[in-house]
Amino acid sequence: MPELKLPHKTSYELIEEQSRLDEIARELRNAPVISLDLEADSLDPHNAKLLLFQLAVPDRAYLFDARHLDLRPFQAILGDEKILKIAQNAKFDYGMLKELAGIEIGNIFDTMLAERILTCGLTKLGDLSLAAFARKYLGLELAKEVRGTFENHLRDFTKKQLDYAATDVLVLFPIYKVQQAALQRANLEKIVRLEFKLIPVVAEMELRGFLIDVKKWRDVLAAYRQKAEEIDRKVQEELRPYSKATQRDLFGNHTNVVNLNSPSQILDAFRRVGLDLPSTGEEVLARYDHPLAKLLLEYRESEKIISAFGENLLEKINSKTGRIHPDYMQIGADTGRFACSNPNLQQIPTDSLFRSCFVAPPGYKLVVADYSQIELRIMAELSEDPVFLRLLRTIRICTL
Repeated sequence: MPELKLPHKTSYELIEEQSRLDEIARELRNAPVISLDLEADSLDPHNAKLLLFQLAVPDRAYLFDARHLDLRPFQAILGDEKILKIAQNAKFDYGMLKELAGIEIGNIFDTMLAERILTCGLTKLGDLSLAAFARKYLGLELAKEVRGTFENHLRDFTKKQLDYAATDVLVLFPIYKVQQAALQRANLEKIVRLEFKLIPVVAEMELRGFLIDVKKWRDVLAAYRQKAEEIDRKVQEELRPYSKATQRDLFGNHTNVVNLNSPSQILDAFRRVGLDLPSTGEEVLARYDHPLAKLLLEYRESEKIISAFGENLLEKINSKTGRIHPDYMQIGADTGRFACSNPNLQQIPTDSLFRSCFVAPPGYKLVVADYSQIELRIMAELSEDPVFLRLLRTIRICTL
């Protein structure tokens, strides 16, 4: 595929003077649509530095050296609801500009979210890059390897870096046109506008983060470790009479009969007590009304919680804010539901003591709310199925 060629040699301008930035900010006030992008030295807005900020109209890009310029004059146009702003993964740009420049963006068209909606959420995450869209819709190949050269960049920008930055912001226009036409044909404009309005909310969620009581977290973690150790001792005691040989260590203590993290050892040990299992999977263990099977399930639950939410999660606390700032994806699941990562706070069990470790700062309260069976309720209302409606009024279907 051919590399994207910029329209002409003056298709972008590098701005390093504040007076020129102010001029462009005034000139763009009458633009109905602009595209935007930025380059930073980190993905963490709390510890990042803006390097380059890009704005474009269909035939011209403006590249602003953000290391030396005040970007606040752009608040008037970026916050203007009458001007459409096109961006790829706009949540990232919103968070960076809000945290590092005090700028909020309104009236956004996000090419990444648009693609998720057009494909019913079935696109893989690797197919949601700007390079993938340029290849799919325009038959163009973008040189993305230049992106890594911006990290810790202190010198003048190279021509390759400037070409890359200009290309990224200019190519958004033809991609937007193709996606917008497809959204219109599929009658998806209403839903896409709803998702776009949510972008600032999600960005603010990530910026704000969540406060965690570290001491309480470690206390809960210690309790789960103690529980796992107690279960391990119980299982060893139950199995010791059936062991082929009772072994002791150098200090005279009994060694473990079985490693509870070894499926093959568990199968062998359980057979000796008359529990012949086809496997040690959770579904298999749950079918057996045997004390050892129940103990093993409890042990695994504790171990899973320890490994998933232990000290690993505390390592995600931001050194600058003292909070955890996960990455939320609006249409993360194929069903359209949110997804969360780095760390996945949605994965913490509802009845887990760990949830009580997420706290509000002094003087504030946490308000917890949930849409009960929301997807099922929408289905019932749209289908008007009398049985479905009656069930929703009497029981929680999602618990069945």
